[in-house]
Order: sequence, then structure tokens, then C-alpha cells
Amino acid sequence: MAALVLSFAGVLLIAIRGDFRSLRFSDPPGVALALVSSLIWASFWLLNVKDRRDAVLKLCLNFFFGSLYSAAALGIFEGFSLPVWAGGAAAVYVGLFEMGITFVLWMRAMHLAGSTALIGNLVFLSPFVSLLLLHFIIGEQLFASTFVGLALIIGGILLQRELTKPPRSGYFRAHHGG
Repeated sequence: MAALVLSFAGVLLIAIRGDFRSLRFSDPPGVALALVSSLIWASFWLLNVKDRRDAVLKLCLNFFFGSLYSAAALGIFEGFSLPVWAGGAAAVYVGLFEMGITFVLWMRAMHLAGSTALIGNLVFLSPFVSLLLLHFIIGEQLFASTFVGLALIIGGILLQRELTKPPRSGYFRAHHGG
């Protein structure tokens, strides 16, 4: 819990740009959507662990039905039309590279990891990586709080790693059957 709180403190620090007095987010709707998205994805991955079907098949089915639901919602609320080629190409790119292949790799890492908690903490790096990409691609301004927040996020990950390490001496194994 300490590692989780430390990492979330880093994310919060980045989101409020270091202004703890006002606790004002630079983009409240964006932060709210990011938090809701995080909760949805965390719930998805937790429920996904209990499902014993093939992981890639589950992922394909999830994206297939998600696409159908999105198309239905689009048709109901906005009217459905085929996208121009650039929009279609962007959708295929996002679906294949940002969602499909990366999720298959993420699931493989979760299965190979000794502790899913260690892998799960890596997700806290994504806000900073996103900020760096936005900085270099569109010129997003980075603040000192961004780097302090990153230090907290990494500190939480390192704390989690340290707390989940097996004991170094053979004493524990010899006396406790570990």
C-alpha cells in the first residue's frame, strides 16, 4: 500500500503541477476521464485474471465486441458513416499497434512475471512517458513538479520491488520451509 500511495502521489503531483495549496487540476475533465479510464482498465484486468480462456482470444473478442458497441453508439448518437481513408488508417493503427499488439505483450509479461504487482506498478510510468512524448512532439511544457512526480512514481515502483524481494539469506528458507 505504501508503494501504491507513493506512486499515486507522484501522479497527483504531475496532474496538479505541484500546486498543493489549491489542488487545482490543469484540466479537470481530462484528469477525471483518466481516473475513470484507470478504474475501468484495472477492473478489466482484475476480472480478466479469473477468466481461464485463451488470453489472445479473450482480447480479440473484447476488441471485436467493443468495436460493435462503439459503432452502435456512434450510429445512435452521431449518425454512422464510413471514415475517410486517413481516419480509417488511424483507427487501424491505434487498434493494431496501440491496443492489440501492446496488450498481447502486456498480458504475456503479466503471465511471465513472478509478481503481477511489480509489473502493475510500471503503469504509473505512463503519465510521465506521455508527458515526454507530448513535450517533444507538440511542445507541451514540462514543470519541475513533473520531474518530482516522476521521482515519486519511480520511488513507489522501487519500494514495491524491495518489499516483494525474497529474503537474501538462507536462514528463512532453512527454518521456515521457504
